[in-house]
Amino acid sequence: MATNGSPRPRLWCALLFAAALLATLVAVAQAEPQGPPGFNGIPWGAPREGLEHFAKLKQRGNAEFYLNTQEDFEFEGFPQPRIIYGFIEGRLYGVYVDVATQELFDMLLQRWTKEYGEPRIIDEAETYVRQWRFEHLKVKLKKIKRTGAMKLAYYFLPLYEHVELALDQGAEDIDEQKLDRLYWLEMMRMRGTSMP
Repeated sequence: MATNGSPRPRLWCALLFAAALLATLVAVAQAEPQGPPGFNGIPWGAPREGLEHFAKLKQRGNAEFYLNTQEDFEFEGFPQPRIIYGFIEGRLYGVYVDVATQELFDMLLQRWTKEYGEPRIIDEAETYVRQWRFEHLKVKLKKIKRTGAMKLAYYFLPLYEHVELALDQGAEDIDEQKLDRLYWLEMMRMRGTSMP
């Protein structure tokens, strides 16, 4: 039994308004860049178990670092970079890509800026960083001031926040030299090649 003061028209208006608001929020959320869902076909958080051709390089703190000996990845016009995959509790939390030249660094900066907007610039004592941050991903394009070494690093935040690497700077420098040698030796061993 309806009367002139019936709440039904107001209820319908409220429901229509709520539906329109929800549609607008979904459209805005979809318009925000989310960053890449993974790296070279491997989703963030993927389990290490089941990934073929991965060889362990080292462990630092509670993180393990691997290389893919059958890597098929390249930046347009540049040779395949050294790529290190970081895992915590057996799941992919990060990827570290060597950037060999200033030309490649500039190309990556331009591409990321075009796709995801202006980066946040962090000028630290040792490192100059351009950073993009998404809901679950942080991406850094960084240059070490002292050595000129450049890297593109991806961090899957739900896992990265649990990584504990704790090393002093001197140990890190030695570790990087050892890591580079281990990387190339392992690549040659797994591919059955030797140095010329």
